[in-house]
Amino acid sequence: LAHPNVITVHEFFRDGPHRYITMELLEGRPLDELLKTDYWGGLPLDQAWPIIDGLCRALHYGHEKGIVHSDIKPANIFVCEDGTVKVLDLGIARPMRIPNVPESEQTTFDPGKRLGSLTPAYASLEMWYQEEPDPRDDIYALACVAYMLLAGVHPFKGTSAKKAFEQELVPDKIESISRGQWAAITGGLKFKRADRIKSVDQFLSLFAPQSVARKRLKVAAWIGLAAVAILLPIDLEYYERLVEERVIQTPVSTMPRSEEHTSELQSQFR
Repeated sequence: LAHPNVITVHEFFRDGPHRYITMELLEGRPLDELLKTDYWGGLPLDQAWPIIDGLCRALHYGHEKGIVHSDIKPANIFVCEDGTVKVLDLGIARPMRIPNVPESEQTTFDPGKRLGSLTPAYASLEMWYQEEPDPRDDIYALACVAYMLLAGVHPFKGTSAKKAFEQELVPDKIESISRGQWAAITGGLKFKRADRIKSVDQFLSLFAPQSVARKRLKVAAWIGLAAVAILLPIDLEYYERLVEERVIQTPVSTMPRSEEHTSELQSQFR
């Protein structure tokens, strides 16, 4: 994966029995450390939003490439000194099943099934039962991290989805955010995959601050207008050429009677 919000891996090496990789050097601090110090007690939305946005961008890109991270948690999110957010550690990332591709052509190594690794407090209920990887596994962890950034604590006080589901736990409401933002978090925290928010885009459409949402709508509107402005002259030119070609290629016998009669009169006068 190559994305501004995903740590860059430069090379893979092997030295005798040892295997290792070289990655970009990051200057900053991991989110789990920040939550215990600078971010203790939670952040206001305007400070939490850039981190959540960077995390969402990384996940959206990974999902587009057919990869579920499967281990999103504060320790795997790094906040650089310039504010850039980097997602780390794709050691147990899982490939999604590609529709309409034969089983024989699918990637066979699935760390989730072969290694059985997960982080209890951030793993979705489906990960506990080793079900097929799905973007909604990451959505659950994303909602946990977003909640922690805003409230300063885990939504279920560190309890796994498996136990929280059995105990019917409900996260305390965060009063400092809007109804839509709260709906994004609670939608991401649904225990059953079928009830959970389906994609990062859907999460962002609910969670993004109004100023960001308005900006995105404006950009989309301008793109639409630009497309119309570009395509309209092309369509008009195409239409004009089509009409000209049809006029040139139309036999005299197919012309309307009045036009045919006029042609005859003109030839007689000549």
